[in-house]
Amino acid sequence: MDKSSIAGLTEEMITKIQVFFDHFSLLGMDLSVTPSFKDPSKYWIVPIVSGLIALGMSLYSQYRQKKTNPEMAKNPMMGCMTLYMPIMQIVFGFMFPISVGIYTIMSVGISFIQMVILNHIYAPKKVLARMMVEETVYRRSKEENTKKIKEMKDAADK
Repeated sequence: MDKSSIAGLTEEMITKIQVFFDHFSLLGMDLSVTPSFKDPSKYWIVPIVSGLIALGMSLYSQYRQKKTNPEMAKNPMMGCMTLYMPIMQIVFGFMFPISVGIYTIMSVGISFIQMVILNHIYAPKKVLARMMVEETVYRRSKEENTKKIKEMKDAADK
């Protein structure tokens, strides 16, 4: 470690920083390593998994888009983005340390799971059916209340 760049730090602080860097790992992989295209290693798994998860999310998103809005799905930019975004994830995975790739995997993975769950719970047909039921209940209760008020007025008039 170049100590000229950390002038003003005590020896204890420098030791703590060194211990942090020595233990900056996850699943046996040093999180500060940047994978290289030229040197195949176990670190390649992070950019590849990042790209695969991004591809899965893109394909699922495109599938949902075709179901909900078929006209928008015909847009050629949608197909381009479906392929380019995962490729960009892989390229970025090789440009930055694997800690950034792991962050991307977690972020996109959680977003993907969230999208699947919310699309299942709030599917357009389910939401429309729920709204129709609520509207019917509201209309019937309004009709019943109107009848009761009319009956009360009729009874009061007699």
